[in-house]
Amino acid sequence: MTKHLAFRPADPRLRVLGNKPVAAKGEYVLYWCQIQRRGEDNAALAYAIEQANELGLPVLVYEAVRPDYPFASDRFHTFLLESARDTAAALEARGVRHAFFLPRTKDEARGVVHKLTARAALVVSDDYPTFLMPEHNAAAAARCPCPYIVVG
Repeated sequence: MTKHLAFRPADPRLRVLGNKPVAAKGEYVLYWCQIQRRGEDNAALAYAIEQANELGLPVLVYEAVRPDYPFASDRFHTFLLESARDTAAALEARGVRHAFFLPRTKDEARGVVHKLTARAALVVSDDYPTFLMPEHNAAAAARCPCPYIVVG
């Protein structure tokens, strides 16, 4: 059984990157799953669900494996693809929608996150100080029309 992760105002695990108002016409709370690729024991997912419940909206978990980042390898991608299957099953058991995307080229991947954030009331992602996440989050938050919150 997963314990409930509670968040309080000014929680040190949360950082707001895009301090914009919640999108009134947002269709969902988007959780862009970049590092914490699991459907349980995941603070960012727990925060997204908490916010979605407060807004009366569903959560959409978006996860992708791009082919064009430094150190990409078949071995690592096999691990990510196998874990995506497990994540999808865990999320389905919780009633959370999951969208997985496997682009074949970097051009195919370009703009997908922006399209998803355009329909979101707010966006939550993983806060991870190394690898590609700081750049991904900064770029996405700059273009995002709603609050963009990262959870560590």
